[in-house]
Amino acid sequence: MLNKLGMISYWYFIEKEMVRIHKTVHFFLMNYLQGRTEDHDHEVDEAQWISIDEAISRLSYKSERDIVLKAKKMIETRRKPSS
Repeated sequence: MLNKLGMISYWYFIEKEMVRIHKTVHFFLMNYLQGRTEDHDHEVDEAQWISIDEAISRLSYKSERDIVLKAKKMIETRRKPSS
């Protein structure tokens, strides 16, 4: 793990079970080591590698875009040569 980016909390409703769920998602900036995008669990419909700018443009919610923009800034800062 390189950095914690933040977290987003939200509520959703499971109609079939008539239950309200509070979910908190924690985001981290990490280095890729190995693996395949096909290896994911049942909660994920599809996983794919895309550019960070494309990811930002695809995100529907401002809170998620803000997290990815924060990651982009961290990556750009890490790439800058030290003076």
